[in-house]
Amino acid sequence: MERRSNFDEAGPSEKAFPDDPERTVVAPRFDRKSIQSAQPAVPLEAKQEGRRKGPLTFVVLCIVAGIAGGLLGAFVLSSYQRKARPRAQPAATLQPTAERAASQTADAPPSEAARLAEPTPAPPPSSAGPGTLADADPQAALRGALDEWIAATNARDLSKQMSFYNPTVNTFYLSRNASREAVRAEKARILGAASAVDVRAGAPDIKLSRDGRTATMRFRKKYAIEGGGKERRGEVLQELRWQRTSEGWKIVSERDLRVIQ
Repeated sequence: MERRSNFDEAGPSEKAFPDDPERTVVAPRFDRKSIQSAQPAVPLEAKQEGRRKGPLTFVVLCIVAGIAGGLLGAFVLSSYQRKARPRAQPAATLQPTAERAASQTADAPPSEAARLAEPTPAPPPSSAGPGTLADADPQAALRGALDEWIAATNARDLSKQMSFYNPTVNTFYLSRNASREAVRAEKARILGAASAVDVRAGAPDIKLSRDGRTATMRFRKKYAIEGGGKERRGEVLQELRWQRTSEGWKIVSERDLRVIQ
């Protein structure tokens, strides 16, 4: 039987390490063919480490995927529930006022329900006199009284004109402390003989007293009186003093301060 040289190539079916302990081990060859087919040597420790890391990495990835899937599912479910939930309108805003009052009365304790059922008492009537009701704005009330006084003079309505005078007029032109009857007699003498009366007043300057009980009014007055074949015309700066009474503002003084024309 022919023995092979130590440098002969081993067949593919031959074992690298023979079973015969007495057999001479073939020395490794480093020819070109062996070098090309050779694989790098890997330490056994590195292989075992890679084998251990493989299953651990897979388990960690599975846990992370499970947590992410659970969070995503919870978010989707919460969004769906919010969209599907109907918006309930507050019953208090839809309930009429009368029904709310009735429900409050029904729900209240017996004593409270009786109090709610009682009607609201009306405010007591004002104790102010008839003149003060129109004097919320004294300036406006005085201007209105002046307009009515002028209108009554032009209409030669003596009764209406005298309703603006106080029972005692402190100053009436050259007279002092004249009674209302004396003032009426003088007005009747002038207006009774007149066939036409035209009196016009400019914007009045009104000054109220500190207590608001009296007022001084000054204005330019133009007048034209015809009667008995005569005509009287002129312009004066007139002053009227007013006093507030229970019947309204009354004239307590009438005089001409200055003749303008």
